[in-house]
Amino acid sequence: MFYLNKLFNLISNLDIESIKVKSHLCTKIRSPHSQCQRCIKNCSQDAITIKQEVNISQEKCKKCGQCYNVCPVGVFVIQESSDSKLISDAENIANFDQELVFSCQRVNLKRNMRKKEIKVNCLARLSEEILISMFKFDFKYLLLKSGKCAECELSGLNLIKESIKNSNNILSLFNNKKRIWLNEIKDNQIPSYTLKSLIFNEEEIKRDGTKEYPTKANDEVINRRELFTFLKSEIKGSFIKDKQKSNRDNDDTELPINRRILLSFIQQISKNKLIKNTVKQSVFWDVKLSIECDFCGICAKLCPNSALKIIKEEEKKEVLFNPALCTGCKLCQDVCTLDAIQFSNQEKMRMVLNNEQISILRGFKKKCLNCGDDFFATEDETVKCFGCSYQTKLMN
Repeated sequence: MFYLNKLFNLISNLDIESIKVKSHLCTKIRSPHSQCQRCIKNCSQDAITIKQEVNISQEKCKKCGQCYNVCPVGVFVIQESSDSKLISDAENIANFDQELVFSCQRVNLKRNMRKKEIKVNCLARLSEEILISMFKFDFKYLLLKSGKCAECELSGLNLIKESIKNSNNILSLFNNKKRIWLNEIKDNQIPSYTLKSLIFNEEEIKRDGTKEYPTKANDEVINRRELFTFLKSEIKGSFIKDKQKSNRDNDDTELPINRRILLSFIQQISKNKLIKNTVKQSVFWDVKLSIECDFCGICAKLCPNSALKIIKEEEKKEVLFNPALCTGCKLCQDVCTLDAIQFSNQEKMRMVLNNEQISILRGFKKKCLNCGDDFFATEDETVKCFGCSYQTKLMN
């Protein structure tokens, strides 16, 4: 751990951007039909513009990290006080304390609280993924200490509250005790045991994570090896003069770092520890396809996280969906010309924990009675291909 901290200190002294931008992952860059504006809407400084690429005005940016929190596809990567750094700091604190405090940079805590404190520029940069994953360590609870948010130009209070609410709701799948608090927790509200001792499969913990959740094609989840790889890439990137070139990736799909961290946490949980299967949250999503789908495959092709896949056979096509990988960017819905895709919050959380890939629609080869071309459709009474059906609607 000593050498890991030295490595983080080395990175902090390098001349690297506080927030790195991966424009090629942005849904609006992938398709002009994307309706996503989350980073722009949440940036109180109007520092973000999206045209041919995603740009952050360094003069306007306050390094609050809200863009990182709300972006569903990992366009923004925090390099100063990254998630990996926060995890490392939290692990250090867990070695001697069962309480963890995240505090705004403008907050001055009492001396006895500082030993368990991690400071961030703004609490709104803390996503549900990073808050939940803190419980892989022996913490009884997390306390977030905010400054005067109502007076702050960063306007992050609503996002802070949303992340806390979502995180507590997801953790309630395993335990009814509230684990994440904002500003204050009373003595009688402090749990008597750590969440880790309750929900983790100890055998899984010992293995340090072996189940695979893809990040690009067959990448592994965040563990110590990937942590060092990630740090190595940060250092290497700081010496590259052409930053635009360094931001490009040969592969146009990449699971966001915060989702990888969360899945790494989830894989260690004993599945029999679920006390309920349904909870209100907006971290995991469900996708449904209507029979209007013509199996064109554009949704799967453009999905940034490979949550959707289409299996093609001679006489059949099938659309598969993995809810663990879907981050709710809704690009598939935006690009579907038939309005065949519906989004909703994921209700069957056991599928997420099991990393299940499910079939959401099957189509079979048919011959259009109008033009004679082959097409794919569900087992209904469809007798015309999409083109002929659309032409018929226009004529009527």
